[in-house]
Amino acid sequence: MAGPIRIARSLGHLFSANLGAPRHYFGHSVERRDDFPDAGDTVLLIHGFWQTRNTMAEMEQRFRADGFHVLSFHLGGFLGNFNSRGIPLLASRIEAKLERLRERGDFGRLHVVGHSKGGLVGRYLVGCLGWHERVRTLITLGSPHHGTPTAWIGLVGFTGLVSRSVWQMLPQSSLVAELRDHPIPAHTRVVSVYSKADLVCPWRYSVLAPSDGDDVHNRVIAGLGHMELVDDPWVYGLVSREIHASSEGGGAWGG
Repeated sequence: MAGPIRIARSLGHLFSANLGAPRHYFGHSVERRDDFPDAGDTVLLIHGFWQTRNTMAEMEQRFRADGFHVLSFHLGGFLGNFNSRGIPLLASRIEAKLERLRERGDFGRLHVVGHSKGGLVGRYLVGCLGWHERVRTLITLGSPHHGTPTAWIGLVGFTGLVSRSVWQMLPQSSLVAELRDHPIPAHTRVVSVYSKADLVCPWRYSVLAPSDGDDVHNRVIAGLGHMELVDDPWVYGLVSREIHASSEGGGAWGG
């Protein structure tokens, strides 16, 4: 009996590590703070497909505790709650939100951290919409820079009917080709963090090539599933160190 129990527990852990807990998919109760009374670096967090702002709540709290200003936006989507809209549309909407907030005060140095699909939204913002001049660091967590074969599952299932982004995350999609055709200039340091235990976005699809930008880096870790990348304290430490390293040599917004 012990054998089946161990197998069930292992499968349960594998499921939760890669697909997460209900809090990752329901609710967007993260405290809203878009006033920046003090100077300092700002981190923009962008959550992934079919998720909500709540997905990155723990990472947001860690950044705030370390003295960063943090932005995260409700991205809407299916039923007004799930992040299902197309990647270029989301990047444009985030751009508009940032421009409106910018009118209220200085962001200091701006860094973007995107999980899964959120990393592609950040990459589109920086590479295709010209924000390489404003974003000092772009860090992606388990993001399918070359698409992901698991997007085919979404097409077979219900999500392919309600989300354009499922099609965009297919390998060799027009969106993947567009990103490839827009390498990121050296002003923005790009870091792809991925895990070899990620079953949602197999690690080979997250690896950045030298042709993807002038300052690109890969950071591979072991043993973490797709959703564990947003909560793991070691991953946060790695992300924080990358941001601090790039901050030492970069200017502020528009600098």
